[in-house]
Amino acid sequence: MEQNNLKLNFEELKEIQTSFEESIKVIERHVAESISNKNEITLIKKDLLEANNKFNQALEHLNELKNSIDFEDKTHTKLV
Repeated sequence: MEQNNLKLNFEELKEIQTSFEESIKVIERHVAESISNKNEITLIKKDLLEANNKFNQALEHLNELKNSIDFEDKTHTKLV
C-alpha cells in the first residue's frame, strides 16, 4: 500500500516537473522574443530619427530655395 502511494507521489512529481520544464521553455521563448522586439524597436527608432533629420534638412533646403526664388522675383519686379 505504501509503495503504491510512493509510486503515485513519484508520478505526480514527474508530472509537475514536466509541466515546470514546459513553463520554463515558454518563459525563455517569451524573454527571447522580448529582447528581439526591443532590439528591433531600437533600430526602428534610430531609423526614424535619421529620417526625421533628413526630412528637416530637405525642408531647410526647400525654404532656402523658396527664399532665393522670392528674392529673384522681387529683384526682377523692381527692374521692370
